[in-house]
Amino acid sequence: MSKVVVTGGAGFIGSNLVQKLLQDGHEITVVDDLSTGLESNLDFSKVKLEILSLEDEQGLKKALFGAEVIFHFGARGSVPRSIKNPIATHSVNATGTLNVLNSARGSGAHVIFSSSSS
Repeated sequence: MSKVVVTGGAGFIGSNLVQKLLQDGHEITVVDDLSTGLESNLDFSKVKLEILSLEDEQGLKKALFGAEVIFHFGARGSVPRSIKNPIATHSVNATGTLNVLNSARGSGAHVIFSSSSS
């Protein structure tokens, strides 16, 4: 069993990955700000949820500490929303990803990144 973190793990894709990882016997922590993900997508008897933004560098360091693998699916989606508020989208998507990578580098975790078309 390895410790795995899934950013954006309360969303559709992330929560389905969480279910598969649980079936494979991994210890799972989900990092999600719940801006689009749903708590109802997760089984809290098996998953730890850290509600925080990818912009929270210190919170991420704590949440990702000890992880062997990080699946990074967390992002602010929606092209129309990014046009309406590009600064917020950039902050979460670009700076948030940098925060995840820096936290992983500090703990030696492997990062697997995925992104949707939006």
